[in-house]
Amino acid sequence: MWPRTSSEQEQARSQVIVGLTVFIPPGVDVPAADRARVRGVVYEVDGEPGFYRSPLTGHASGTEVALRRVTG
Repeated sequence: MWPRTSSEQEQARSQVIVGLTVFIPPGVDVPAADRARVRGVVYEVDGEPGFYRSPLTGHASGTEVALRRVTG
C-alpha cells in the first residue's frame, strides 16, 4: 500500500483527491463500484484493477487497485 494525491478545480471550487494504491492477492474480485475500508477510512475504487501475470510463466502475482477519497 502506498499513498497518492491530486488536486482538481471543479465548478469554481477546489477538490483534493486523496487515495491509496493497494496490491492484493491474485484472484480477488474487485468491482469498480466497490468500496474498501483501510485503517478505518472508507475509500472508493478508482477505475479498473490492474492484474499482474507473467507473460513467460503465466504466474499471477497480484492485483493493483487504486482507491480514492474525495474531499472539498
